[in-house]
Amino acid sequence: MKALKIRKIVTVLALVSVFAVGAQSAFAGINIYEQNDSTNGNIFTAEPFLAGAPAGTTNPFGYSKVGKLTSPSDRDWYSVSFPSYTWSPGATALISLLWPTGYYYNLTITDEWGGYVDKNIVTTSDNLYQFTFEFQPNTVYKLHVSAGGPDVSPNTNYILSID
Repeated sequence: MKALKIRKIVTVLALVSVFAVGAQSAFAGINIYEQNDSTNGNIFTAEPFLAGAPAGTTNPFGYSKVGKLTSPSDRDWYSVSFPSYTWSPGATALISLLWPTGYYYNLTITDEWGGYVDKNIVTTSDNLYQFTFEFQPNTVYKLHVSAGGPDVSPNTNYILSID
């Protein structure tokens, strides 16, 4: 009888841990850190999204850029493209930005020269913004993270993910 209760407890704990890990999957993958905050402040000096990833990495799916806004005027720009082998007609990417609670950050996407890119908003909450967009292979897109309010959390990272 005692062994049966222990087995039930172990099973319940295993299921709880599976659900907890599954809830984090939107930001699962490989973290790469912002390389140089002082040089990615405008669209023409955008840091490659995969800067800091293992040499030869070309596919941004499953990677998260971890960065900081050091002041309300700080702007972080990242350039990203998707290799042709990741594309098929109608292919989309999910872009997610998670930022410190109690603040508001903006995330925009443009083409290489700052032009409009159509997107579909998936989630907007107190510290998470997600959208999908239909990407074209080998086309450069720019992701822009900025403050959406009068203050930022200069000692806390945001996470920008591509899935």
